[in-house]
Amino acid sequence: MTDKDLCIETEEIQTDGKDTYYCHRYEPTPYAVLDELFTFYTPEKTDVFVDYGCGMGRLNFYIEKRHSLSSTGVEYSPVYYEKALENKKTYNGNKDKIHFVNCKAEDYLVSKNETVFYFFNPFSPEIFTLLLTVYWIRLKNIQEPSRSFSTIRKTTPFFT
Repeated sequence: MTDKDLCIETEEIQTDGKDTYYCHRYEPTPYAVLDELFTFYTPEKTDVFVDYGCGMGRLNFYIEKRHSLSSTGVEYSPVYYEKALENKKTYNGNKDKIHFVNCKAEDYLVSKNETVFYFFNPFSPEIFTLLLTVYWIRLKNIQEPSRSFSTIRKTTPFFT
């Protein structure tokens, strides 16, 4: 799969120097890595993905095209959020299954149906820990003891 196949543009790598220790630069997950990942990880038909640090939305478009799944891309940068929205306009798949939100990861309110959380390399371990803490508190407040979810993070042994 390529950007051309999806009618999107996500190849850019951020070089403007605005990345920080806490919020890493935009760098899309290579399609070859996504293809390989999904040979090892098979999502359920009811899964809904959240891509933290989605940038221009590559994973969101990929997961809809390959698995017909819904997703939300959470992006802190207004510039990359707007680029994701532009990609959604030109995307040649089911646009209704793809949503983008412009906010800090820790401010995003996870919905009850979201089950898979993807982290390629969006932010520091401190932000990741804060995000998981906030998520667990919200999950506890929802009181769904049977809820399960998956996280996919670059540090998974697959990526080493």
